[in-house]
Amino acid sequence: MNFTVLNPPHQDRLKGIMEIQIILDSFVRLLSYQDSVDLHAGDVVVGLLHALMVHFGFRLPADITQEWNSNKDFYTFQYRHEQSAMTFILRFVRASQNVFIVSASTEEEPDKIHSLQLPSIQDILSCSTTITLLTKDIEMAKTILSSCIKSSALSGLLTQFHKEIIQKLVPDIQKPGFQHLTSSTSTQTTTSQDRQQRNIHDPLRMPHHRSYVQRPEFPYSSNHPYNIGDVDLDPFSAAPGIMRPG
Repeated sequence: MNFTVLNPPHQDRLKGIMEIQIILDSFVRLLSYQDSVDLHAGDVVVGLLHALMVHFGFRLPADITQEWNSNKDFYTFQYRHEQSAMTFILRFVRASQNVFIVSASTEEEPDKIHSLQLPSIQDILSCSTTITLLTKDIEMAKTILSSCIKSSALSGLLTQFHKEIIQKLVPDIQKPGFQHLTSSTSTQTTTSQDRQQRNIHDPLRMPHHRSYVQRPEFPYSSNHPYNIGDVDLDPFSAAPGIMRPG
């Protein structure tokens, strides 16, 4: 699966930056199980997406503990959501040194899997060394994380993750403050529907270009379904004695 980094317009980009700050704040607060936390680059990417899940109402059965990132090649989270009776399972598997594959499913439908290949860690973060955060100082921790994040790439990742994972698990989920993510999906759906609507033939609309449709060859008969309405529309039918064009 190929991943394309989105390049939102200026106003959407500002919204994306605001969303990043919300997620950073949520992420740091989730790490408050201890005063100091050491994070590898992969931990940061996975942790931010976990924070996005939590911000959209997904809940772990218990508070996150220091065991969540003990395995740097495999991360797993189990969630519940108030809009569903299902149990959601989110897995991050390292496909290569810098790339993760994320998959989401439910305990009730384990074969129905939604997956997404994340961009390279270097495309999202500018620092690759271990980051130490003092979680009691939330603003300082957010500043340290912000200095390592490529905002445009992360904004694109949040949008893609919301569309390909969150919306697939709980459709039409909304969250105040995240209009950039929800409206992006809505706009794409509306645009697609508008495009389909324009492609529907409207016999009363004046066409921009003359088109000719080859009608099947049938012997002329007033009873044939293709000839329904021909008498009303044929200018020669009202003129007695004039032969119908051959």
